[in-house]
Amino acid sequence: MEIKKADEKIEKEIHEKLKKFNEKFAKYSGDLSLYIEEDGENIGGVVGTAIGKTLDIDFLCIDEKYRGRGYAKKLMLALEEETKKHNLKRIVLDTYEFQAPKFYEKLGYKLYCKLENAWGEYTKYFYIKEI
Repeated sequence: MEIKKADEKIEKEIHEKLKKFNEKFAKYSGDLSLYIEEDGENIGGVVGTAIGKTLDIDFLCIDEKYRGRGYAKKLMLALEEETKKHNLKRIVLDTYEFQAPKFYEKLGYKLYCKLENAWGEYTKYFYIKEI
């Protein structure tokens, strides 16, 4: 046995194995990801994984030079609409205190857990929103 650092190809293989395993317990709904393109450039997006009736947001990022223009809010609202179309019932996500807890709260996400000193001195917040 040998433990190695995974590259992008191996990460995808592991993700596919997890999807197959999860399908035994809940109908897999698929990956749900959206991005914004401006002037032919990908300026950011949101990546989610759906299983059963829940969408887990893996990450959301907007390039720094495009922040403050409402793009993240538009992405999240579009993602919520896609979530409804796929008959999902909730979205769950996590974020660090230096990222966007207030942003998610303004969008109606409810804090259900927080972990103090999760990354150094930074707190990690866990949110849910019923759709």
